[in-house]
Amino acid sequence: MIKKRSSVNKICMWCALILLIFIWGNSCIGATNSGAASGTITKAILKIINSFFGINVSFNTLHILIRKLAHFTEYAVYGLLLKGAAQTNAITTMFIGLLTAVADECIQYFTPGRAASVRDIIVDFTGFVCGMIVFWILRAMWHEFQNTVLKKHREKKNRTQN
Repeated sequence: MIKKRSSVNKICMWCALILLIFIWGNSCIGATNSGAASGTITKAILKIINSFFGINVSFNTLHILIRKLAHFTEYAVYGLLLKGAAQTNAITTMFIGLLTAVADECIQYFTPGRAASVRDIIVDFTGFVCGMIVFWILRAMWHEFQNTVLKKHREKKNRTQN
């Protein structure tokens, strides 16, 4: 039996698709432009770290960290959205996430100046799974909220009827 998709499922699906286009689009950007974009962010964060905390962090170390955090974060959001959209079990959704990460690295392999990295696949997939976990936590909190509100509403309704 095919389940009918709710509005939330549809919104999550469209947002996941848009994010996937964003992710794969960024993977098509050559190394020079990609490095320049993340380099600008790294310089700004480096100034903040040096000014406020007085910590001496190398540009290269911070640049790598920021790029890996970007991978992790975009895939965490993708995992949350895809789990919100998918009407499949966790293993199937995780498999889709892994295939997406592998495809992302394949795109980078054929992009000038870029390279495919197993480490990035691991970072992406870890972010994806964390996003799925956040989805389950939020869903459990939502169900708990609904059950609490509905229970109070029923109790109030029963008191007024008696």
